[in-house]
Amino acid sequence: MRGQISRSTKDMTTKNLIIIFIFFATSLTSQTTTKPSTIKIKKDNSDILKGQKIYIDNCKVCHDNQKLGPKLNGVTEKYTKQWVLDFTVNSERLIRLKDKDALKIWLAWKKAPMTVYDGFTKETLDQLYTYLKTLKK
Repeated sequence: MRGQISRSTKDMTTKNLIIIFIFFATSLTSQTTTKPSTIKIKKDNSDILKGQKIYIDNCKVCHDNQKLGPKLNGVTEKYTKQWVLDFTVNSERLIRLKDKDALKIWLAWKKAPMTVYDGFTKETLDQLYTYLKTLKK
């Protein structure tokens, strides 16, 4: 009987040590210091694909037709993210505010109005911008 108790106690102690080891190992790896700016939230390209769909559904008809609107290749390299998103949501507002870049585009396209997209969510705009970043010059 004594051998069984001892073996049972020995097995429990081994299991407890393994559990404790796993607990500390996982807590140590979760405490690594990584700068927030280097953490990638999504490791897939789902935002690019969602942004591409938004582009196809809303932007392609004009921006893939050189008679209706400018190509958007390189737009994220030329302008800030905030400016691109502000122009996307309501270019007429930037024109009224006499934004020099907005005025230049508006005049170059013979004062053709761009559709107002004030119904886009922040997430939708971020996805669209992520896709636009893939359109290199």
